[in-house]
Amino acid sequence: MRLIITAIGMVILIISLKKLFQIKKESIKLTDTEFYSNERIIERRKYLIFAMIGISIT
Repeated sequence: MRLIITAIGMVILIISLKKLFQIKKESIKLTDTEFYSNERIIERRKYLIFAMIGISIT
């Protein structure tokens, strides 16, 4: 049972880190106003929170 929970935590962590790196690659092309827009900040925070949840489960 613990192994299944750990595997779920690792999957959440890996998916959220992939999304964060994808957002980072896309943000290189953006201007400052687009980079600091509320939608981008909320999206980054969302995946960062998912990464923290994955770490805490693991």
